[in-house]
Amino acid sequence: MRHPASAAEKERAFTQLPVPKALARFVIPTVLSQLAFLLLNLADAFFVGRTGDTYQVAAMTVTFPVIMMMNCVTTIFSTGGNATIASALGTRNRARAQKIAVFSLYTSIFVVVTYALLVYCFRKDLFQFLGASNLSMGYCEDYLFWALLASSIPFTFNQVISQLFLAEGESRIAGLGITAAGLINVVLDPLFVFTLHTTIQSTINARCR
Repeated sequence: MRHPASAAEKERAFTQLPVPKALARFVIPTVLSQLAFLLLNLADAFFVGRTGDTYQVAAMTVTFPVIMMMNCVTTIFSTGGNATIASALGTRNRARAQKIAVFSLYTSIFVVVTYALLVYCFRKDLFQFLGASNLSMGYCEDYLFWALLASSIPFTFNQVISQLFLAEGESRIAGLGITAAGLINVVLDPLFVFTLHTTIQSTINARCR
């Protein structure tokens, strides 16, 4: 159950604070969370670039539009749900806000998972269209599996839930969720890129024979 003082403070932020202060309270955590998402992509590029393998770097470039499309889909549901929930809460219609939250979360997961499965089924034709060569094709498939197929549900859940929290005034929780995802990615990148590099390289060599 919510603490009454906490709920009153959030309502005051929406109804009584001057617009500049209200924007600063909610916009800054959102901006920081977006910077964390950029950090996530920069970390991938940094650690993959450290391998010195141009084909792996090319694979990241080829798959980048596909990964960004997943982000666009989650943004549609997360920001749309955020705005609609905030409107419902402004009229004190909590039942409608709850329905919108459930719809935004489950529909976004369904759409993103469907998108990921379709992309993975037609990955070879798609990568050839995007300019992948035979030498980089294996890396593209591996990167697509981890960055899109395996990450589709966790990524969508994190993005949408963060925006839903933001709609209720929980800007700190929203920013913390996305920031934590970026930091976890930075920690896990060296493990997947360097520790598992030998195994992946052996798999790619076997495919190319």
